[in-house]
Amino acid sequence: MSGLAGGGASRDRQGATAVAPSYDVTCLPVTTALRDDDGGEVGRAVREVLAEAGAVGERAAAWVEAVAVRQSDGAHRRVLEMFAGAVRRVLGREIVPGGSGEVSCGLRYRLDAYVVLGAAGTGRVPDLTNAEQLALVAVGAVAATAPSTVLGDIEADLPALLAVIDRALAWAAHNPQAGSAPSGLERPSTAQ
Repeated sequence: MSGLAGGGASRDRQGATAVAPSYDVTCLPVTTALRDDDGGEVGRAVREVLAEAGAVGERAAAWVEAVAVRQSDGAHRRVLEMFAGAVRRVLGREIVPGGSGEVSCGLRYRLDAYVVLGAAGTGRVPDLTNAEQLALVAVGAVAATAPSTVLGDIEADLPALLAVIDRALAWAAHNPQAGSAPSGLERPSTAQ
């Protein structure tokens, strides 16, 4: 998987067609010369926590990419690949000491819980187990929240959030029940 996300036409939740911008969401290493909002160098402990966030983001993105490969519907596969790219980017590059703690609207959109419903207009949801659905929602919620830890105690808060991702991925790996989405998530038929 190349780590590239975006590009091409897609439908939003209301069914409107839009062309998504293409951009590279590869994970870059955390620099050792990070500065806080006062211009001082960020300490070793914070750099280590940021490096761990990048590593957890990479593990989570790789797991999502493995789930994406399994999808028979290319549209669902692309949604999951974009989700993986957003996780990789946010946890690897968007947690900025001294920053605003905000995630761009575009990244937040790619991380939302709609990932478990997949691409609009397909008539069905992605092939996900219950455990995979819950892990995807946990990964997206934590990734969207992680940058805000710079506003509080990043050394305590970020590791606690990263542990949620690790537990969600471990739980999904240990609950590999086969097959399709559980009852209740199937898309209602619009045919009349």
